[in-house]
Amino acid sequence: MIGPTENALRALLPIVLAPSGIRSYEEWVALNIAAADLPSAETVQAIATALKTSSERVMETVGALRSRELFDDQHQLTPEGNAQLRTARHAVTEMTQDLLRGIDEADLHLTARVLDTVRQHAEAELAARATE
Repeated sequence: MIGPTENALRALLPIVLAPSGIRSYEEWVALNIAAADLPSAETVQAIATALKTSSERVMETVGALRSRELFDDQHQLTPEGNAQLRTARHAVTEMTQDLLRGIDEADLHLTARVLDTVRQHAEAELAARATE
């Protein structure tokens, strides 16, 4: 059930993000993390950690965002980056509300707890395999 849900949501996200100019899941994550105003080196590491990828791959995304003037040289959001992120967050919030409409609040809380437990287990497994 988790896999098909993840696939459907991943397929929906670019459609929802398209009007904002954000071109990928990786850009979406990078822009959201950059909004936290971390120091430059911490921003790249936070993005890599969130995406479970290398800093080199993150720098490709950062380069794309810089080329479109959404990130500055310090990996911070530019005014245009902030504008696109606001637009995208609004669209994602609306879509999320639509997807969750009609689901009982208690069911949502239980689902969140279960999914968080699965995430924690997956991250522990990743950490264990990284040390092998």
